[in-house]
Amino acid sequence: MRMSMIAACVVCCGSVVSVAQAQTEFVRQNPYNQVGGYSSQDARNPGGLGWFSECADDFAGTAGWNINNVKFWGGYASIASGAGTLHGVTIRFYTDSAGLPGTRIFTQDVTTCNETIYYTLPGGNPLVGYSYSCDLSPAFTVPTTGAYWVSVVAIVDRGGTSQDPQWGWVQSSAGVQGSSGVQWFFSPGNFTPQNTDFAFVLSDIPVGGTCYANCDASTSNPVLTANDFQCFLNNYASGASSANCDGSTSNPVLTANDFQCFLNAYAAGCS
Repeated sequence: MRMSMIAACVVCCGSVVSVAQAQTEFVRQNPYNQVGGYSSQDARNPGGLGWFSECADDFAGTAGWNINNVKFWGGYASIASGAGTLHGVTIRFYTDSAGLPGTRIFTQDVTTCNETIYYTLPGGNPLVGYSYSCDLSPAFTVPTTGAYWVSVVAIVDRGGTSQDPQWGWVQSSAGVQGSSGVQWFFSPGNFTPQNTDFAFVLSDIPVGGTCYANCDASTSNPVLTANDFQCFLNNYASGASSANCDGSTSNPVLTANDFQCFLNAYAAGCS
C-alpha cells in the first residue's frame, strides 16, 4: 500500500513551520514475532558456502517509485556460537515472470544497516529477532507499473572454519500481496513457492530523513529542533505508521513506548 506524503502547517514556539512526513512508505508487510526465518544467505568467508540460498517476495510497484530504503526482519537459528557475524546484505529487485522472479534489474550490497532488537523470546531465552533498515545508494526507481520481486540476502560467515549460526528472513503476518514468497537453496535462481510471505518495507526517505529523530527532514543546523517533536506528535495523532518508533506489531501499535523511543532517538542525535 502506498502512503501519501502529507504536509502540515503547525504552530510551534510562536512560529509557523511547515513539516512533512519523514518518509513515504510504498509497501509494508509486518513481521510475526519471531527470532529467525527462511534461510537467505551469502557466506563469503574463506572456505565458506558462498551464495547458497535466497528468498524473494512480490509486490505491486508503481512507475516512478524511488525506493532508497529497505526495512526487513530476521535473526539467527541458534545460539550455540553466539550471534552471527553480519557483514551486510544484498538487496535485489526482479521483474515478474509468470508469478516468479524474472530478470534481475537491480542488485546492491549494503554493508552498513541499522540493526535493532524488535522481539525477545519469553522465559529468558537469549535468542532475539532483529529489525534492519538499509539505505540504497543509488536508489531503485520502479521503471513501469506492474509486479516486481524484492530479495534480501544476508552476507554472513557460514561454513569453512566458521561455526556461525544460520540467518533467516522472518515471515510476514500480512499476506497481502497475492502471491507467496519464494526461495532457492543450493540451486541458484530456481525459486520455488514457500506458501508464506516475508516481512519488509519499501520506502523513500528524504535527504536528512535517515536519522529517525529528524522527523521534519530538515537539513539546516541545528537539524534537531522542537519542530521534530511537533512533527512526531502530528504523525502519532494521525496514526501514521512512521510514528511506530519501536517497531511493535501487536495492537495497539502506537503506545507510550513510541514516545520514549523517539526521545531516545532525539537524545542520541544525528551523526
